[in-house]
Amino acid sequence: MSCWVVPSLAAELWRMPLEQVMKLVREGAVPTKEEEGFTFIDVAPNSPKMAPAHLAHESRPPTFIPAADEDDVDLILIEAEDEIADEESGDLGDWRAARARISLTRIGPPKRRLSA
Repeated sequence: MSCWVVPSLAAELWRMPLEQVMKLVREGAVPTKEEEGFTFIDVAPNSPKMAPAHLAHESRPPTFIPAADEDDVDLILIEAEDEIADEESGDLGDWRAARARISLTRIGPPKRRLSA
């Protein structure tokens, strides 16, 4: 299954400088496409292609369960409103601390060597 990403993310995934990725794009060495003015690179061009399952109609799983009566619908709506109210009133913590903690796990692109 293809995985289309922008060149800067491809450079980070492949752990190479962005300039090298752009050189591969110019040479046509990597699959690319243009959409809405953005360049995308397929970072997994040789991965297996996944086809949707072709199940008979009777063996397909249900996508919903109909409500038995009007009371069931009201109960679901009340429970959903309570969950939303709980989420809104909950303390989400300090986002800056979480961001600093996560930034320690980021793998950046390799350092560029300065040519003489």
